[in-house]
Order: sequence, then structure tokens, then C-alpha cells
Amino acid sequence: DAPVLKPDNYRQIAGTLKKELSRLPDVVNASVSSHHIHEGRNAAFKKIGSDNSQAADALEVDENFMTLFDLKLVAGRNFLRDDDPTAIIISREAARKLAFRSVDEAVGSKVLAAPNAGSAFADVCTIVGVFENYRKASFLSGSNSQQTLEGRGTVLLNEGKALFANSPPGAISVRLAGDQPVGETIAAIEKLFTQHCPGSEFRWSFLSDKLATVYNQEKTARNQLILFTGLAIFIACLGLLGMITDRVVEKNKEIGIRKVLGAGLRNIAKVLLGNTTRQ
Repeated sequence: DAPVLKPDNYRQIAGTLKKELSRLPDVVNASVSSHHIHEGRNAAFKKIGSDNSQAADALEVDENFMTLFDLKLVAGRNFLRDDDPTAIIISREAARKLAFRSVDEAVGSKVLAAPNAGSAFADVCTIVGVFENYRKASFLSGSNSQQTLEGRGTVLLNEGKALFANSPPGAISVRLAGDQPVGETIAAIEKLFTQHCPGSEFRWSFLSDKLATVYNQEKTARNQLILFTGLAIFIACLGLLGMITDRVVEKNKEIGIRKVLGAGLRNIAKVLLGNTTRQ
């Protein structure tokens, strides 16, 4: 996570830190963004000339973000260094909700952006690319923020975009090659972080751990379901055992006579379980 206390030149500090992190032996790529990939802030977008706006999750990212997280580009291009500040990249679901007939039609089109649907749509953005959907919430989620299986759409804004002018980068993402012990690489990252952000707490986590928390509620429900299902089966088995025991006491003399006459286990079981299974 980015430091809580950010100086006025924090964007410049974050950029320098990203470059130095990229030089570490086991670091494949590094990116600075406004939020983690599974997060985002609410924003509204609409086509020029349209009265209908669409809500989407917006993130301010740099040119390394898509390659670091292996986001698949289906049309257009990625951000470039020192790119047009009005450039944005949208997900396939965002393109659909903005009523583009195809992802190719979306590339090069201009849309209006606002912090929310109730604000003025003052920012004009140019779509330079479309990437494949990725989902942030559990597939079992039915919340209003995830109306479809593909979520509500994601829009990546070029770093320094006006929508985030008062919200400096809040996440620094690093991809490791795994050729060296993770502990050594984390220690090297912490050392660089402390040099550039003295006095700030170094907080880090793996993306897999962050995503796992999305399913905590489902795991709890699954465990409860297993517990009560097992309890119900156990109680049913106790009831069945009681019925069979009662049948044995009731048929005690009959069973004795049958055994004397040479009845086998199969015949005895038929006497005991015949009426029980029918019940």
C-alpha cells in the first residue's frame, strides 16, 4: 500500500520508487495506481450526445498496469509513457453498457466523464483501447454493484487524470519472478520504500490473499451447510438405529425360531428391515 501521509510531490516520489523497484533482481514489473486491481472508485461515463450515463469502477493507472496484471487487450492499444492525459481504456462490459456495437467501434470514440452521475460531465475522454473483462467480486455476489456476471464495467484512466486530481496514487503493485526467496525480495522492497517514504508504515500483501477474502462469506456458509447436513444425517441414523433395535426386541422369539430352523443372515435381515424400509 502507498503511504498514508503523502507530500505535495508524492506523484514524483512514487514514479521514482517505481523505477527503482523495477531494477531489483527478482522484480519483473512495477506499477503505480490509484487503487488495487480488485478495487476502484465510483465514476460515471456517457457517450457524447447521449442522456444516459453508466456507472463504472474507475482506476488511475500507469503504462505498466495492464502488462503487470496480464489484462488481455482485445482492441486498440495500451497507455504509453507521457500519453495523452485524456486517454482511457475500458473493459468489454463498459463498452457494451456505453452502447458501442463492437469493441472496434469504441476505440477512438470520445466519452464524457464525471465523479458520479449527479455531477457535471466536464471531462472529455478518448478511448484508446478495450480490454477483456475481469471480475472483482465473488461469482455468488448479487449486490447492486455487480449486476451482471461481468461486473458493472471497469475504466482505466491515464495517470494524472483530473477525476483523481485530489486523490494521489494509493497502491504500488510489484510482480515477482520467484527466482529468489520471497523474504529477501520483500526486505529489499521495504528498504527502498523506507528511503523514499521515511516515517511511513510499510504494508504489503499478496494479491491472491486479497482475492481470497472475497470468498470468506461463502466459505463460512459452506462450512455451516456441511456441519448441519452432517448433523441431520447423524440424527437420522440414530432414528434408524432405534427403529431396528425396537424391531429386534419385538421379533426376538421369531428370530430365535428361524435360526433354529436354519435361517441365514439374509433371512434374518429381511425380517428386521422389511417393515423398517417400508416405513
